[in-house]
Amino acid sequence: MDECHRGYLLDRELSETELTFRNEEDYISKYRRVLEYFDAVKIGLTATPALHTVNIFGDPVFKYSYREAVVDGFLVDHEPPVRITTALSQAGIKFKKGEEVELLDPRTGSVDLAHAPDEIRFEVDEFNKAVVTVPFNRVVADELARHIDPSLPGKTLIFGLFVTFSAAC
Repeated sequence: MDECHRGYLLDRELSETELTFRNEEDYISKYRRVLEYFDAVKIGLTATPALHTVNIFGDPVFKYSYREAVVDGFLVDHEPPVRITTALSQAGIKFKKGEEVELLDPRTGSVDLAHAPDEIRFEVDEFNKAVVTVPFNRVVADELARHIDPSLPGKTLIFGLFVTFSAAC
């Protein structure tokens, strides 16, 4: 099983109260049921072992640490070679109490005006999880493209960038 650390997500202990009206089967993941169904050797692969992984697969028989992979040249250290910082990501997003803001109604697609009931602050990381802004992402993508030389060997891995393109692109 690849990514075997994910298999325990639904397993949990039943409380005394839950035992009176629930069945233990309600709390066993389908993942674990599949593994227990087959009478065979189970091999779990994961880069992020968890305590629950050992409960399902037993103690690891081989470990290859992050540090070893860096020293061997397979991974780079924690810090990315290029970090793009924007004024927005440093300052965050803030609306003052009473400030007029545009709200999108996801059911109708219409944009309405409202007044912020209180001061509202968003860290950009949190904001980007809820809102995709094409102009912001375009600026980040353009800056990133300046740092990528397609003639060089190697690969580029991008974290946290969401760019929306229209069908005409």
